[in-house]
Amino acid sequence: MIHQIQCESCGKKYKLPEKYFGRKVKCKECGEPLPVPDKHVSESDAFISALDAVVDEDAAVPSAQTPQLPPRRTRPRKQKAPTASAKKNRLTSQKVFLIQGLVAGAMISGGWSLGWSVWHFQQTGFILLLVNTALGIVFGGIIGGTVMFVAGKFDSALAGCTAGALLTVPLNGGEAFLNQQLGNDIWPLYIYFFLGIPKGAIFAIYVFGMATGIEVKEA
Repeated sequence: MIHQIQCESCGKKYKLPEKYFGRKVKCKECGEPLPVPDKHVSESDAFISALDAVVDEDAAVPSAQTPQLPPRRTRPRKQKAPTASAKKNRLTSQKVFLIQGLVAGAMISGGWSLGWSVWHFQQTGFILLLVNTALGIVFGGIIGGTVMFVAGKFDSALAGCTAGALLTVPLNGGEAFLNQQLGNDIWPLYIYFFLGIPKGAIFAIYVFGMATGIEVKEA
C-alpha cells in the first residue's frame, strides 16, 4: 500500500510505502517534518470523521434564525351547562323502569288474554275476545308499570312484587265482576280477589324477566 503526502512549505509530493505509516519524515527540499497518517486511517475516513465533528458542533449551538419559543399556556375549556331542553328530554332511570314495566306488562297480559279468548272462542265470541284482550293490555300495563316503578324507587324486587300483588287483587276482582255482568259463568267473586295475590306475584316475576330486555331510547 502506497500513501501520498505533500509538504506544506515547498509543495513537494512524496509517495511513501507502508513501512512509513504512523511516523514522521523530513522533506528533502526544505527539511520540514512531514507526519505520515497511520495505515488504518484512510483519507476518506479522516474526512468523514472531521465532517461529523463539524456537524456535532453546529448541533450543539442553537441557530439564531430559529429561536426556541416558550410553551404556550392553554386555558382549560369550560364545560357547557346542559340547556333547559336537554334537561327536559333526559330520561331518568325511574322513567325508564316505568316504560319498561308498561310495555312488558301489556305484552304479557295482552298475549295471555288473547290466547285464553281464542281457546274459549266458542263460549266468548268475537266481541268478548276483543274486550278481554283490551282489558288484558290495559291491566297488564298498569300492573307492570307499577311493579317496575316501585322496584326502582326502593331498589328492591320484593317491593315491586308486593306492589304488583296488591294491585292485582282489585283488578282481578274487577275483571271477574265485568265478566259476570256480561253473562259469563264464573266462580264466586271472592275467589278472584284471593287469586289476585299469587297471580300478581307470578306476573311481577315475568315482568322483571322481560322488562330488562326492553331498550328505551330518548326521542
